[in-house]
Amino acid sequence: MFNIVQNEFNEGFQMTFSNKMTVSVQCGRMSHSGHGSAEVAIWDDNDTWFILDQDDNLTPVEDGTEVMGWVPVDQVADIISKVTNF
Repeated sequence: MFNIVQNEFNEGFQMTFSNKMTVSVQCGRMSHSGHGSAEVAIWDDNDTWFILDQDDNLTPVEDGTEVMGWVPVDQVADIISKVTNF
């Protein structure tokens, strides 16, 4: 599933894959993004959120939600690939 997200503060998209993992990519004044970077969030259908650890592996967030900010475009593509193969 592919959704466009647009409001007065941010623009972006969400992709939910057959493995029921979702990647959200956001840019805008209320996100952790800037020139050439985006805010990225990852979660599954159980509402478990994930981040990339220091070894570049998807790791569940212990409590609540967490986003990765100021992610360069090449890394966004890498994250999407990791999520589709998780």
